[in-house]
Amino acid sequence: MIRNNIIIAFFILPFLFFVGCGGSSNTSSNSSSGSGQVTGSIRYEDKEYDQNGFTGNSSYKAVRYASVELVKVNTDGTESILASGSTDAAGQYSLNYSGDTSNLKLRVYAKTDENSGMQIKVNDISDNMFAAYKQVSGSILNIDIPASSPAAGAFNILDVYTSGYRFLQKLSGIYPGQLNVYWEVDNTLGTWFCTSFDPTWCPLGRGAYIFGGSSGGLGDTDHYDDDVLWHEFGHFTADEFSKDDSPGGPHFLSDNDLDLRLAWSEGWGGFFPTAIKAWLESEDPDLLSKHPQTKASFYVDTINDAALISIDIGNPGGLPYVYSSNEVAVAKVLWEINESFGTQPIWNILEDYLPGIVSPPVSMETFWDGWLQQRAPTPTELGQLESIFQERSIYYQEDIYEVDDTLSDAKTAALGAGKTHYSYKADGNTDNDVKAFTATAGTTYTIETYCLKNGADTYIMLLDSNGNILDFDDDRSDNAGINATYNNCPKSYFMSFASKMTFIPSTTDTYYVKVKTSPAAPSSAGRYGTYTLEISD
Repeated sequence: MIRNNIIIAFFILPFLFFVGCGGSSNTSSNSSSGSGQVTGSIRYEDKEYDQNGFTGNSSYKAVRYASVELVKVNTDGTESILASGSTDAAGQYSLNYSGDTSNLKLRVYAKTDENSGMQIKVNDISDNMFAAYKQVSGSILNIDIPASSPAAGAFNILDVYTSGYRFLQKLSGIYPGQLNVYWEVDNTLGTWFCTSFDPTWCPLGRGAYIFGGSSGGLGDTDHYDDDVLWHEFGHFTADEFSKDDSPGGPHFLSDNDLDLRLAWSEGWGGFFPTAIKAWLESEDPDLLSKHPQTKASFYVDTINDAALISIDIGNPGGLPYVYSSNEVAVAKVLWEINESFGTQPIWNILEDYLPGIVSPPVSMETFWDGWLQQRAPTPTELGQLESIFQERSIYYQEDIYEVDDTLSDAKTAALGAGKTHYSYKADGNTDNDVKAFTATAGTTYTIETYCLKNGADTYIMLLDSNGNILDFDDDRSDNAGINATYNNCPKSYFMSFASKMTFIPSTTDTYYVKVKTSPAAPSSAGRYGTYTLEISD
């Protein structure tokens, strides 16, 4: 279960401090007054991971674009800031100062400097900012923050989201707004992104709340799980640049009957880490924490240093990772589109098309609609896109029975043989699937839809030979056990969106069954979808 992607937040236990960190400096001394310069580098220890979890290897990475201060500690314990600045892309800094230079310390915050254009801040649940410091003993002062220090986790979070900001700047041309991150050791509840304040789940308001494991080193923790961090960053991205209609709630990777809005939101969050890693592989692979031979498409979440979740988004296998109601299937589709067409076209739909959607809610369907409208794909490109979707059993295309929208175009249904249909019209109009059958007077007929997939919600009407409505049904009432009756169907509350009626004609004649998307379809379902229609006597 991915328990780190609900778009609500979550309270963690207050615990924080300023962390003194080891490092190195030269042996020259400061005078008690005057001016000078302090230069050096600031790094934190990062952990390498592969598809099995953390490998045990580590390396020191630059603390990039972070705020630094040179602080004078006065005799009464108060502090005076003598100089402030930031690290660069290599973690280097340089500060000029003047005044009383005795008892100085250098402090680096887990916060991007405002001059970088990025607005990232890592605090604890009491809203105290993480920082590391070291006493100044010369003009060259380097700080290395080991993984054993809680501050290292905060600086990894800062680094991961710094890469995320740079990725968004490449796609959008601008950096996103403020991202507040709340994390600390011994937070054992979970990892979330929340869009607004909630007294229980989001006590510090909008931001990413990160799981903290335990101070004993056991249990789950996400401050070094880069994929999990980027997943939440995906939710932040959608909130900043696009639109996300997800209602939140629990979800498992194997669920292929999710609310379409939730599946899209979590699928986007599952895809986003793979897109950033693929970009970093070409731009600056040294910034990645993954083992060089671990594919960018792997999504890894660890517990006790081993992989709790490890799935190759680029090759997740077949069942159950199918349908637009499964988050892995959504992520897989986006990965394949990214591989075929690049990230920019995907981003353009998120930034330019989805924010203007009022109805229907944002889902895989609206992404598809946006692609068609924005790109007007050639037949070749459309074929590529359909193939990518079909591989995940998502059919946004006309079925083999079209055209069958009217009585005059109706195909004859074979009794007792269920046939699969797609509720989709290439011209964007409402799809009506009409079937004809000859019914004998006095015989009982059952007309039903079942095995609903991809968010289908059916509505059936029975018509006489003149097109008059004899009966209709929206949501069938006999859902108990239906999933045991029909194989290879998602076990879904969508089954309650299926339809069923019985019919005993008084006259032997030709009758028609019309199936369309329910006009009362809820936001959790879709306008398209796949269903099986069967007429039996």
